[in-house]
Amino acid sequence: MTKIYKYRKLHGLEPHQALFGQIEICGERPPLSEMLRRANGNETVYLCGSLDQMTREYCEEPLSNGWNFLNSFVFKHRAPVYVQANRHYMGDRKEVAVKLISHREGWLPGCEDVTVAVDAWRALESEWKSTGLPLLSTPRATGIALLWENLPRGVEFPALPDDLARLIRANSPQHRIEVIGEGCKRMLAGESVLDPKFCDHQYDGRWMYASLCGLDRFPIGEPKRAEGFTPYTPGIYDMTIRIPETWAHVGLIPMLEDTGVGFTRAWRYPSEPGRTFRTWAFEPELTLALKKGWEIMDFHDGYRFEKGRPLMTWAHKLIGMRERLEHSETGWHFGGGEMVNHFSYARAAVRQVLNHSIGALHKNEYQREAFVSEDNYRKWRRENPHLAEGDDVLRVEGGYMVPTFVADTSPLSIFMPHWSATLYSLARARVAEWALKCEPGTLVKIHGDALYSTVAQPELDKLDDGETLGRPRRK
Repeated sequence: MTKIYKYRKLHGLEPHQALFGQIEICGERPPLSEMLRRANGNETVYLCGSLDQMTREYCEEPLSNGWNFLNSFVFKHRAPVYVQANRHYMGDRKEVAVKLISHREGWLPGCEDVTVAVDAWRALESEWKSTGLPLLSTPRATGIALLWENLPRGVEFPALPDDLARLIRANSPQHRIEVIGEGCKRMLAGESVLDPKFCDHQYDGRWMYASLCGLDRFPIGEPKRAEGFTPYTPGIYDMTIRIPETWAHVGLIPMLEDTGVGFTRAWRYPSEPGRTFRTWAFEPELTLALKKGWEIMDFHDGYRFEKGRPLMTWAHKLIGMRERLEHSETGWHFGGGEMVNHFSYARAAVRQVLNHSIGALHKNEYQREAFVSEDNYRKWRRENPHLAEGDDVLRVEGGYMVPTFVADTSPLSIFMPHWSATLYSLARARVAEWALKCEPGTLVKIHGDALYSTVAQPELDKLDDGETLGRPRRK
């Protein structure tokens, strides 16, 4: 039975109880178990400090002091959940979640001072009251809860069939990460790609995803088998594409290619003049390629949708919050020997809500850690080449701790990978358009919504008015 998503007024969400702590105080690190003991009931402890301070040993210390991990622990996220061993609290087990709030996936990336974090959290809470919803333990959960109440009223959004969801996820890279032009020369010479001597100009999109959420190019309704491709018709299409013989710039459409190293494959952006290649691609990049003279040689298969703006109201509310926090003049705090605007961290938290919610639409799963014995590790590598090459594999006694994934069974979850995949494609297409305005020999690297070059790019400077979201800004 297909799951249907539609506007839903949420009731009964409990206000999130937060306890803040500093990992290191005057060079000393109080035991984490002491912080857990002080938590009243089921709270989340937000820790301020660096990744290096929150070591695996620090996270495992409570295990010898009356606590167990509730779930398998994912060290890289610094977000364990503990439960008291052999004890109950008010008839139930006492559970305490711990999160490094300064983690790049946390609420306040880079905020390592507890005083600043508390002020930023209060500012965020004050602004969030306008939604009528509480802040939950993560930006992801908070954003999805808000999305339920801001889906267009009176419209039903059917979930994808499982096979199509898998197809879309398998063919939708998030960021474009590519070393090009001058960057390739530097790499071959053994030099840093982004050495300031050669690359002192960077352009990035001003909150790119937020700027694209309101476009009338998102797929809605039931998927239909396509018989061909029409520009601006949302969908995913399997086609053989030919690059013009005269092409002399960056590639426009991603495809998976073997790297020649082990079992790994990587996303490439073919750009060789006259090359013909076959791939599954999304509408935004296909539309751009056709506008630039690329040809569809053969249409093999595809799925098309009606188009709409399912994320527009939700994104506009988050944009409004961030803008109000940005223009506030009351967020300054003296800390660490200098004036700090804690509202900048509150703004970053709103950005985290939007970006991580988009990620939640794409993946209905959570990462965990699992133990693989020495004898079985080679088999695991063969079966999981996309995971084996990452930095999440840790050698431990008797084997390895490796990443694994479990389904997100929360009733609040929304799994719509065709929305997120279209947003990713829209962002990649926009950055590719910016790249085409640059002399190809001056480009060094494309990394997500950022372009690096050896010289200033006047055509990109013209696009920036200093405030419009989605425009390139020079850093």
